[in-house]
Amino acid sequence: EDYDEYWMLITRYKNALGTLRKYVSKDLYNWEDAGDFYQNTVGGAYNMECPTLIRFKGYWYLSFSEQGYHRVTRYRYKKNLDDPWIVPEVDHFDDEGFYAGKITGDEDRLFLYGWCGTKRRSRDTGSLDWAGNLIGHELFQKENGELGVKPIKEIEEALATRYPHKSLTNKEVINSVVYNNTGFGSIAFEPFKSDRYARISFDYTQQSRSGSAGIALNVEGDSDAGTLVFELNAADQEIGVYNNVKSI
Repeated sequence: EDYDEYWMLITRYKNALGTLRKYVSKDLYNWEDAGDFYQNTVGGAYNMECPTLIRFKGYWYLSFSEQGYHRVTRYRYKKNLDDPWIVPEVDHFDDEGFYAGKITGDEDRLFLYGWCGTKRRSRDTGSLDWAGNLIGHELFQKENGELGVKPIKEIEEALATRYPHKSLTNKEVINSVVYNNTGFGSIAFEPFKSDRYARISFDYTQQSRSGSAGIALNVEGDSDAGTLVFELNAADQEIGVYNNVKSI
């Protein structure tokens, strides 16, 4: 709207670097080549797929997906189109697997939609494939113009029906778990009531930087660690994900 024009960004290679070429039209029929719009000079020579250019609350945002090793959706931003693009320290919205993300929204809210690649043979340990399941995020703008990611509240509300979490062994409802001793402890819960989707929410407090805790999925009993584990590592201030766990 600022230029009373239609713009189209085309992904191409130039001098062995991923490049976005801009074309301009007044009527969506006649198009003029307006030259290179952005060239990938940070992080590798990968192609930049599925670009989005959008203006939101005083900033321009350019997003694209890395057709390379990491396969993530990245972004750049700036105040004015004549300024150089700013590469934030964390320049991707999600991690590996979230791809072809496109930004959309209105003057009040900004969203990012893409797909999360499925795994070969539908197994957590399978290699990451192309295309898969729709993933949506809401984006929020920080004071310096960078974008952050948060859940879409309408999706959280749709998954807000609660049901009791019962122990797998004695069928008692478990509302809290406290470990004050050293060593290992665990509680196995009954399977989710929905075989389609569910959401887990919990509060976690660790009294010291030693040790760790986590949640394991696909467990078969109290003595099994499952095949997919999320570890809350306080010592390293990290959340780890392990998808090939055999046992404890």
